[in-house]
Amino acid sequence: MAREGGVPPSLASRGLGFARGRRVLELLDAAVRALSEKQGAAPEHEAREDAVHRDTGRVAAEDDEQAARARALVPAILKEGPVDAIVSLTGRHAAGAAAGLREAGLRIPADTMVVAASDSAQTRFGHPAISALEHPHREIGNALVEMLHDIISGRPPEAPRVLQTIYHLRASTARDVV
Repeated sequence: MAREGGVPPSLASRGLGFARGRRVLELLDAAVRALSEKQGAAPEHEAREDAVHRDTGRVAAEDDEQAARARALVPAILKEGPVDAIVSLTGRHAAGAAAGLREAGLRIPADTMVVAASDSAQTRFGHPAISALEHPHREIGNALVEMLHDIISGRPPEAPRVLQTIYHLRASTARDVV
């Protein structure tokens, strides 16, 4: 396999590469600076994805493979009877599960609640909107890069950091309290 600067062509064409020794530290320093500069700015892809869902009223999960898999699992989940809630790791899976519940004739949230452990356009613009956790991805990335930098530099990383996660209560879990 031909290599461009020591990088397999398949990776070089994707802008990926490898680094060793001092170069790793330089790249980590650059990553920390870049993350710090962008701290607090909304990710461009998320804003674009939100705009598409808001403008079209269509959620990407309708034709997403991951969502289709989650939707296909719902009959097996319901085989032993109704469930009170489905908790999913991603918004796509949650949207797929919600679609599967609707196909099974269940009402969300009256019959079954749906919640995702990660917020996304699919959770924000789903029908109904799906309750989800929002994680500070930039802060997590920044902390990880700084920890890696410390480890590679031979220093122990800082103590673990506690970062704020936000719970977005939406229609998929909004039940009357009895």
